[in-house]
Amino acid sequence: MKQVIPNFLNVFAQQKVFSDLQIDEQRNVMYVLTHQIIEPTHKTLGPAFIDVYDLGIHGDSFAKVLTISQTEMAKVIQENVGVYLPPGSKHSYSHLAQYQIASIHPITTSESL
Repeated sequence: MKQVIPNFLNVFAQQKVFSDLQIDEQRNVMYVLTHQIIEPTHKTLGPAFIDVYDLGIHGDSFAKVLTISQTEMAKVIQENVGVYLPPGSKHSYSHLAQYQIASIHPITTSESL
């Protein structure tokens, strides 16, 4: 199976499973959603990761831009969107990371700010 999957999806080396792939054709960006495998025998999925690839102005190149973990995404959401946590709350952004990311969907340029 390793020979069939392109190297950029390198999910086998890190015990991750491929979950979704989306291409934003307006921006020429590819998003790959993977999940860490916590328990291989029971196929228990752990945190999600999104890899972002730049496909070039004309869609004829390929460069990895970044990988962001589900925990990092939850922290960015809290810091930039303003998830309210009452003063003295024992909760933190980590409670946002407990949810499973099932799919990804790029938005169009007209939908973004």
